[in-house]
Amino acid sequence: MYSPELTPLGVSEIAKILNVKPDTVSSWQLRNNLPQPDWYINDMKTRIWTLKTIIDWANATGRNKKNLSYENAKKSLLGLEVPQSATSDPIFTEDFGSYTDAELLPIDYK
Repeated sequence: MYSPELTPLGVSEIAKILNVKPDTVSSWQLRNNLPQPDWYINDMKTRIWTLKTIIDWANATGRNKKNLSYENAKKSLLGLEVPQSATSDPIFTEDFGSYTDAELLPIDYK
């Protein structure tokens, strides 16, 4: 098993993590707003980024609105619930208390 930072992402996964439509991510690609892909597959037709590349870029450009850590971003891809503004360090707010990665709960789809 590889570390969360090395999780491979395509356009759909990037959209899910950043809570935007896949068309938005495609537009960023066309405008050269996304970082260079980490890999190309399918005869150089499909671009793949690592989770680290995207989260670092999103943090630098203000697009990581949920303030996701690498681990929480991977958990959100897997369908696990992530508290709002969850990071690997506890966040203290008057309304919501303190959250850490260990306090994540699976989403109940019932």
